[in-house]
Amino acid sequence: MTHSAIKSLTGLGGVSGWQLGRMVTSTRQGYELFERVLKYAQLDHSVLIIGESGVGKELMSRAIHDFSRRRTRTLVSLNCSALPSTLVESQLFGHLRGAFTGATSNSPGAFGSADGSTLFMDEVGDLPADIQPKLLRALESNEITAVGSSHARAVDVRIVAATNRGLESLVDDGQFRADLFYRLQVLELEISPLRSRPQDICLLVPIILGALNCRAGIDREAIEFLQMYDWPGNVRELKNLLIRASVDCIHRIRVGDLQRAMLSARRPFRTRRGPRDRAYDYVTDELKQNGGNQKLTIERLGLPRTTFYRWLKEGKIHRPLCVDAHE
Repeated sequence: MTHSAIKSLTGLGGVSGWQLGRMVTSTRQGYELFERVLKYAQLDHSVLIIGESGVGKELMSRAIHDFSRRRTRTLVSLNCSALPSTLVESQLFGHLRGAFTGATSNSPGAFGSADGSTLFMDEVGDLPADIQPKLLRALESNEITAVGSSHARAVDVRIVAATNRGLESLVDDGQFRADLFYRLQVLELEISPLRSRPQDICLLVPIILGALNCRAGIDREAIEFLQMYDWPGNVRELKNLLIRASVDCIHRIRVGDLQRAMLSARRPFRTRRGPRDRAYDYVTDELKQNGGNQKLTIERLGLPRTTFYRWLKEGKIHRPLCVDAHE
């Protein structure tokens, strides 16, 4: 039975799937994950979201918040890996004016801003060791003390934390407190990497292009090319690649547009299904079209000279039989 919040949709090539908020899936496992998201949204326990960088952990935190009783309040997001070590405590719990140099006014901090709402703590595994017991205390007591204050204040905050690192291994190495880990991991959700669900690309591409107001279509061969790639940067990398490819394409995005976009980003083409590298084939084809003119090929592709000549030396790209001047 389909939950009313989970919408059916059809993607490129007739691929069917589901959408929850801004997340999509074409697999039964993904649909069951969406069901858990909705179930957990109705609870008030801490949630730990696990997944590689770029898979959509923040989108999942947004869905948890938007389908919870706290949805009328603003979701507060905090990137723990981007916090200056000297300001982590004040960013979390707030500070009073004059508490330290540069504190020209009172600040509620992330917990104060999220009072009555949800606090999304991204990359929670990067929190400094000296802050972890203070965070644990705040989670257990539902109270925070601003930097420069001697008085605690009560807060009502639901924590959704995310990590792309193995927190258990950090616990084993003594870099993350075990009691804090268990306090954050009351409920757990794991998002699989894009390379393990290539059919989702048929759903993601039209949504991404639509959000970019891009009217260009995309060839079937281009979709197959995208499905072969292993996506170390996941959905974020897919979006960035489509942005670059759509800028220079004419009417439709073709395999060549994608390969050119990969080369411009200095990103080698790594397949899921074997060692083949179609980026090398693309450079070879371009070299042939340019009559073997290496200088012209380098300029048209925007490929670093050192990379081109290294690939040539390693035999990854090949000179045509009839070669014009290459310099």
